Amino acid sequence: MQTKIKTLVLAAVAALFLASCSDDDTTPRTTTLTFDETTWDALIDNPQYMGPLLYGGTSYAWHDTGTQLASEFTDAYGDGMFWGGGVVISNYVCADLTHDSYEYQLEVPVSDGSRNFAVANSGAYIYFKDGTPRRILSFSYAPTTYVLAVEKNGNAYARALNRADDYLKVIATGYVGTTATATVDLYLTREGWQTASLAALGAVSKVVFTFEGSDAGDWGLNTPTYVALDNITVQDPE
Repeated sequence: MQTKIKTLVLAAVAALFLASCSDDDTTPRTTTLTFDETTWDALIDNPQYMGPLLYGGTSYAWHDTGTQLASEFTDAYGDGMFWGGGVVISNYVCADLTHDSYEYQLEVPVSDGSRNFAVANSGAYIYFKDGTPRRILSFSYAPTTYVLAVEKNGNAYARALNRADDYLKVIATGYVGTTATATVDLYLTREGWQTASLAALGAVSKVVFTFEGSDAGDWGLNTPTYVALDNITVQDPE
């Protein structure tokens, strides 16, 4: 009888120990923003340039309740237009490299298999609506058709990026409040979608996207400054 009682006690202690270990090893949940639900379709402008959503002077903004990610126009020029900076939703796919102007600013040359994706230009940002810092573990990014066309062939405003030292990159800078945490460089001289991590930024309340490249002049970059984003995986606060 004593042996049976001792066995039951040991089993109970072992169960408590395992439960405790399981709790200690639990990692925060992750959620991925894919922009695939049909509700996102209402944020896709037509035409791509000078459409009513991006250039109508209205308040263009979005908020994903799953990840708490959100964005709105930076309004850098004070007119509420996309050219002042923003992260907007698109579903335009076209690989025609004669599309070398801003009229095709929302296209990507190849789909990543997603219904929709986002396009950011210089100065645009994403942030956590509830103000709680989180880690962005990974996301997909790609050059737009307009960017790729100019990189390969040049246009009236920019030369082709065909020199050995040419480059174009997006710089993702993390912030907690107004304090920068770190930066991650994402190069845009390769076709197709790539997966990258922003985990090096740490837990952030905001990520700002700026651009740097080798074809620049007195007014900044000549190469177009757009990047497509998708599949943004966010870790819950620890």
